[in-house]
Amino acid sequence: LLRRLKMGAKAAVTPFMLLEELGLTYLGPVDGHDIPLLEEALRRASALRRPVVVHVLTQKGKGYAPAEADPVRYHGLAPACATVGEASGETFSDVFAGTMKELLAADPRVVVITAAMLDGTGLTEVASAFPHRVLDVGIAESHAVTLAGGLAAGGLRPVVAVYSTFLQRGFDQILHDVCLPG
Repeated sequence: LLRRLKMGAKAAVTPFMLLEELGLTYLGPVDGHDIPLLEEALRRASALRRPVVVHVLTQKGKGYAPAEADPVRYHGLAPACATVGEASGETFSDVFAGTMKELLAADPRVVVITAAMLDGTGLTEVASAFPHRVLDVGIAESHAVTLAGGLAAGGLRPVVAVYSTFLQRGFDQILHDVCLPG
């Protein structure tokens, strides 16, 4: 009874009790901009020698005023750009967006699917120009891939625009829902 009461009281004040129920130790939240504090949390986690979740809170663009003011625009930034404050030249996303506009204008079968990455992939203006043919499925890369496979099977020409880092979430669908069925 005492054990249950203790666990109940702990659950009421600890929002991450589920992690402990799963056998994980929760440390945090830790200010990710306080390097000594973050290092200490990571040392503590390492010393535990068991599964640990270290909850780190950061602010996008911290320390760089333009990025703090506009975190979407400065989401990804080349090191040389940080010194001048503006990106110079055409980016990969610019080229991709221009190409997608051309393809969408030339072929009504082309559709573009992205997973909550309209800005990062350069598709915001493309979506404005072709609102019914640029689909943002939210943070659901696996759905984006399977949707593309279904649309292709139906005769459309889907393009999936997802950062490679996040495409791992859709890897099984690439194999099972696109490649194997042809």
